[in-house]
Amino acid sequence: MGLARQFELFQAKREREGLINAISKSLEIVRGDRLAHDFAHWAIPSVPSTLPARVPRASSAPSGRHGDAFDLALAYGAAIGGARAALLETDFRTETETDLFGEQNVICGGVTDLMQAGFETLVNAGYDPRNAYFECIHEMKLIVDLIYESGFSGMRYSISNTAEYGDYTSGPRVITDAAREGMRENLARIQDGSFAKEFLLDMSDESHQVHFKMLRQKQAEHQLEKVGREIRDMYAWNDKDKLVNN
Repeated sequence: MGLARQFELFQAKREREGLINAISKSLEIVRGDRLAHDFAHWAIPSVPSTLPARVPRASSAPSGRHGDAFDLALAYGAAIGGARAALLETDFRTETETDLFGEQNVICGGVTDLMQAGFETLVNAGYDPRNAYFECIHEMKLIVDLIYESGFSGMRYSISNTAEYGDYTSGPRVITDAAREGMRENLARIQDGSFAKEFLLDMSDESHQVHFKMLRQKQAEHQLEKVGREIRDMYAWNDKDKLVNN
């Protein structure tokens, strides 16, 4: 919705106001919260609910606080449980552009490319792929959980001095000025609509998602996927406990 509104993929009527509630969690987690609680308890704000306070939502009206759109956005966010964590005010442009940037450069594209590069570096140096997977991919969750709860400083307090020192001294050799320049270029492509144009062309009926599916298949065939399945099979996880059953 944000992308469609920001890049004018549909024509909104001038007399109509709009709103967006952007969920800052994966849909699997949101669906899990919904299934774990009586829907009526969080569809109606006046009824008590035990919905976990872990899914912030951002509410906005495209032209600021006018009419009923902003109040309706707040009410909707509260009704679906978002206010139990936080409702952060934003607007369509900010939500769309920062969301795309974060996905592409940090939390999806950046992190997965970083983990894959680390895995490949160790494997190419002769190390067991299982060790490489553990050190560069599997243990990422441990660090992210610490950051999620306590920020960078809390994470650094919890790790060893060796790991903390390496954090300060080795990280800048990886995230160089060239990496930052790449981020700035990606942001510019988001802001000027180039990314949206490229994406929509690939998703169109005429293109049949050929490029997109090729990229997906290429990544699915990487060695780390095979090793990852072997590692996960060692754990006592059941399918019913997974966010994504694949």
